Amino acid sequence: MNFTEEMLAEDEKRWAARDVVTELGYCGNYMRDRKDMTNLDIRFYAYIMRKAHEMLKKQEPKPPIITENSYGWKFYHCPSCGREFYGDRLHVRMDKATFCDQCGQAVKWE
Repeated sequence: MNFTEEMLAEDEKRWAARDVVTELGYCGNYMRDRKDMTNLDIRFYAYIMRKAHEMLKKQEPKPPIITENSYGWKFYHCPSCGREFYGDRLHVRMDKATFCDQCGQAVKWE
């Protein structure tokens, strides 16, 4: 089955409120027999897999985006959502600032 952009948008509207982790647990334990599976079931499982992949990609650490103002001060921003991290990176405890508190993106300081 090939998914079109329209199908992906429709799936997003239909299942956006689902809890991906719970659904993955359910799929792992109670997957239907292949002979009973419908095209809608396949689309739902594909949607859950796409969302799980997005969640895993956020766990890959990315370096922060560094900007500098006219005074030479550096500012560090989340690479995904742009949220500013406060304080100099040298003064931030590394075990406390490994993820963006807004979007969950892992941050790699060094």
